[in-house]
Amino acid sequence: MRSASILTIIVAQFFLANASLAQSESYDDCRTNCAAAQTSRDVECPSPYDSPNASQERDQCLKSSRETYDSCIKDCSPPPPPPTEPYSSPMSY
Repeated sequence: MRSASILTIIVAQFFLANASLAQSESYDDCRTNCAAAQTSRDVECPSPYDSPNASQERDQCLKSSRETYDSCIKDCSPPPPPPTEPYSSPMSY
């Protein structure tokens, strides 16, 4: 009975560690998707050489693209906190 409970605890810790890694991957994927979408939007912005007002239109387009990117990043789930290290004393004996 005791060995079964120890095995259960070990397996549970293994799955919890993997779940933590999966969360960080999904956050990184979300950020990558936001950046790719921003790049696509930036490419669609007008060239500053198309017309006399194109420079202002491009600036507004890029600003809108950046705001959309910032909103996308905020919607991503936050990364998991880094694992805590056990306290170690600066003094060695």
